[in-house]
Amino acid sequence: MLQGLMVETRRVMKQLLIEHDNRALITRLPARSTTAIGFAAGFIVLLFAALSTPALAAAGDDTLKLVKIANDGSELPDSAALGTKAKDWACTLDTTSGLIWEVKTTSGLRSQGNSYTWYSSEGRAIGSPSGGSCSAEGRCDTEKYIADVNSSKLCGASDWRMPKAKELEEHFAIRLASPAVYASYFPNTTSTYYWSGTPGAFYSFSAWAVYISDAQAYYFHRTGSNGIRAVRNAK
Repeated sequence: MLQGLMVETRRVMKQLLIEHDNRALITRLPARSTTAIGFAAGFIVLLFAALSTPALAAAGDDTLKLVKIANDGSELPDSAALGTKAKDWACTLDTTSGLIWEVKTTSGLRSQGNSYTWYSSEGRAIGSPSGGSCSAEGRCDTEKYIADVNSSKLCGASDWRMPKAKELEEHFAIRLASPAVYASYFPNTTSTYYWSGTPGAFYSFSAWAVYISDAQAYYFHRTGSNGIRAVRNAK
């Protein structure tokens, strides 16, 4: 619990002070808090949030089981290499969560260097269309990226989606607990923020993004450019 409180305290300070590169200034309060109402209230918020901080699996935890998945959707041995052929590696299954995650590449649609704005054509606050920088001109937002991944039938599936903020936190928690294992199953992962599909509850212009280095979610303005890690539910 103390560890979670320390992580959350660091997150609060970061959320209130950071203005990262050319990103829009982050103006929200810590997750699970809505207003800044002084030290006492802030402490309560931190204490409550610490209870819900994603638990990190111990390095070498026997419950952590990751499986490489081929472009055609079949399971592969750990020795499989990334590639574009049917039996080449392209995704990774986390058997603990039951989620299949895309694996980034060094070029093309799933390039590690691509960035995207948050956009949804549905709802009251749709976000910012194609404001990122990616290999597919005019397709650099979250909605279009997921549509393109589904069109490509990545790993034999067309039901890819944006991850929920909680799913993404738990995913990056694997990296914090077992960095070597994570790097083996999720190479080409850039140290940045990754968009979730979860819109901001209190600020209509915002959405949740998870920072890979601390596996914590932050509000970002939807015009900001972040990475994406597409996900789908294993059948």
